[in-house]
Amino acid sequence: MLLRRFFGSQPRPEASRPFASFGPPLALSWVLLAYAALAVAAGTAFAALRIHADYMEVMQNEDDGLRGVTAALTRATQAMLDDGMGDALAGASEVRTAGGLDGLSPRAVGLVLQRQLTGGDYVRALFLADSGRFVLVSRTRVVAGGSPPGYLAGLTAAGQSWVGSPLRDPEDPARWVVPIARRVRTGPATSGWAGALFNFTELEQVNRRAGNVASQQGL
Repeated sequence: MLLRRFFGSQPRPEASRPFASFGPPLALSWVLLAYAALAVAAGTAFAALRIHADYMEVMQNEDDGLRGVTAALTRATQAMLDDGMGDALAGASEVRTAGGLDGLSPRAVGLVLQRQLTGGDYVRALFLADSGRFVLVSRTRVVAGGSPPGYLAGLTAAGQSWVGSPLRDPEDPARWVVPIARRVRTGPATSGWAGALFNFTELEQVNRRAGNVASQQGL
C-alpha cells in the first residue's frame, strides 16, 4: 500500500513537461511562418514592380501618342503657313512685275491677289503693304487704304518676319484670325510686306483633344 502511494504520488514525465511533445512541431511552425512572411514580402515586391512596369508602359504609350499629336500639329501648321504665305509671296511677285504696289491701282492689285488666293479656307485674306499703300483682299472683297490698319501697326518695327496678335475676322466676327507677314519688294525700288490672315480653328480643336489626353495622363 505504501509503495502504491509512493509511486502514485510521483508526477508522470508527461506531466512535468507538458509542452515537451510539442517541441519539434512548434519549432517547425516558426520556420514555416518565417517562410510564409518571406513569400508574402516577395509577392508584394513582385506586384509592386509589375504595377510600376505597367504604369511606365502606359505612360510611354501616352507619351508616344502625344508626340504623334505634336508632330501632326507641326506638320499641319507648316502646311497652312506654306500655303497662305506662298499665295501672298506669289501675289507680291506678280504685283512687282506688273509695276509695283505704287504703280498699280488698288483694284488691279486686288485682282492679282485674289487670283493667288487659292489656299484652303483657313487662309482668310491676303494683303500687301508698304509705307504709303495697303491692299487686303478676301474671296469676296478688296479693302485698300493709304496705310496699314491698326492690327498691322507692328509691321514697321519688325524684322524679316512678323506675327501679329489674334483679331476678329474682318468678314466673320465669329472667327479669330492671326496676321502673319514677310518683308518683300513691292516695286522696282520699294519694299514692304506680304502676308495673310490665318484661321487656326481646326488646329485648336486638335490641340484641345491633345490637352484632354495630357490631363488623363496626369491623372
